[in-house]
This record gives sequence, C-alpha cells and structure tokens, in this order.
Amino acid sequence: MSSDVATKSSLLSSLGSAAVASPPGDRWVLMPGSADISTLRSFEDFRSRPEGKTSSVRAAIVPPSRLLGRALLGQPLRGSKRGPSASSLPPTLETSVESNHVYRFLSTSGSAKVVSFGTMLGAMGGICTVANTTIKSFHSSMKIMRVTVWSAASSSTEEGVQLFWESGTSSQIPDEAKISSIPQGVTVTKALVFVPPEKSLAADWLSAAANLFSIQSPVGSIVDVHVVGRLSNVFASVASTVGTATLGSTYYLSLDGGSSGTYVAQGLPTTV
Repeated sequence: MSSDVATKSSLLSSLGSAAVASPPGDRWVLMPGSADISTLRSFEDFRSRPEGKTSSVRAAIVPPSRLLGRALLGQPLRGSKRGPSASSLPPTLETSVESNHVYRFLSTSGSAKVVSFGTMLGAMGGICTVANTTIKSFHSSMKIMRVTVWSAASSSTEEGVQLFWESGTSSQIPDEAKISSIPQGVTVTKALVFVPPEKSLAADWLSAAANLFSIQSPVGSIVDVHVVGRLSNVFASVASTVGTATLGSTYYLSLDGGSSGTYVAQGLPTTV
C-alpha cells in the first residue's frame, strides 16, 4: 500500500473506518463491520469472497472523498443498511419529569371550598421535611384537564354540585356559576364533568400561587381531578403545613388544604 493511501488510511481510521483497499485507478474505504478485516489485502480479495461465507465480512465500500466530505460538514457517517452510523450531536432532551394522573377525593362537607395552586400541588403528593409540620410537594407546575363529580344525595340544608373557575383578571370570563341541585333522598349515578374554559387559570400551565376553582358538593360525593404536572426541576416545590406527619414519609393531602381540608384523598396515604 502506498504512503498516500496509508496516510488516508490512518485519517479515515480515526473517523471510524476499518481499512482502505486500493484497486487500480481508485481509492475505496471499507466501512466498519468486519472483525477479521486485516486479512483483506486488496479490493480483489474483498470482491472475491462470496457474501455469506463469513459472518465477519459485513461492510460497505465507500469512496474516501465522500466520507471525508460528510465528516468535514458534520454530517453522520453512513455505513451499509446493516452497518452502524454515527450522529454528530445528541438530540435535545426535556429533563423535567411529567406526570399524568387522576386523583380521587371524598367530600366530607357540603359547603363551598376553594382549590388553589398550593393545595392542588399538596394533593398531588409530597414528602415530610419537618416532622408534624411541613410537607414539600413533588411537583412545581401543573395543569388541570377536568374535574368529575359523582354527587351524593343532598339534604334539605345542602345545595347540589357547584363549581366555579377562576380567571387571571375579572374581565377574561363572565360572572357565572353553574349548579346542579339534587332533591333530598334522590341519587344520581351519572357523573358531572367540568372542563376548564378558555382563559381560566386552570386551562393553562400554572407555576405560581393563585386560586384555581371553588367547589361545593354534598357530603359523600366523589370528586376526580385529572391533572398533568411537572416534578420540581427549575421551579421550587411548594410547602404545606400539617399537624401530623412522619419525617421522610410521603403524603397526599386534601384537595382544599392540608390541615383543614374537607375533600380527603382516597386510596393514598394522607394526613391533616
């Protein structure tokens, strides 16, 4: 092999090629894929080996100029369809972990309650950082998809299901409140579904203190909240105050507040 070819061979070897063969009048690069490639002394030697007689010869022959051009332009080095390829840069990666979950709560009071950004993060789970005092949320931002309510029978002193969405400014959505009243002793099996309207705070991602909605339902009602959240990464988690908690333990707080909440988490460890 000539010194010119040997120089190109060492350069191409640093780019990932396995060897250079030198047929008359041309230069060729043998791409990666052969374990015993050193036994191929010439292009004729490579061409004379019938495909399939040795599992180690699995390579493509590519002109060096084409390979060098791709390397200088930062383009991937391509082998055969069966051979390896190399990317110039890793892709962009979203490092924040996202959750998508439906949380269930039981109403223990028939009065209206406010659900805020802080109470919603507490309901999505956190860890006790100060015994009998503080729960730090796992999430730092969230977006409500829908609220579903299965109403219990109301008493003569209770109203039915009511939910009001909050907006960033009073001019964004009209003054309205929808209510579904149920006569005493009557049960309704069909769920009531509330979806955040456009321009309400709950319709978009939120990462700061604000009230999301107020809810009222008879005692014994089941409330499901479908919410998408991002675990704390760039933004800080939110602290909730409780009366009883073991250091290092995980808790899912009530929908409307840790120490005085009346919409109690179901199927998950909770505290007040």
